Amino acid sequence: MQDAIPAQVDQVFPGGRAEPRYPPVVCKAISDAVQGTMLAGRSVASETERAAESIAAYARSSQGASLK
Repeated sequence: MQDAIPAQVDQVFPGGRAEPRYPPVVCKAISDAVQGTMLAGRSVASETERAAESIAAYARSSQGASLK
């Protein structure tokens, strides 16, 4: 049964990717925050704030992708 699922996915949409997909800048900010709290002992509040600032700066600067 487990082998049937990947076969069906490839038949339905062979080039598909899981959603949601986030830009590398967003993934990096989240990853850094998680690692900072878990591995470096930083506070969750400070790491959350840092990640939020990084993501907000990216969102302000992003022009988005062309829909053409």
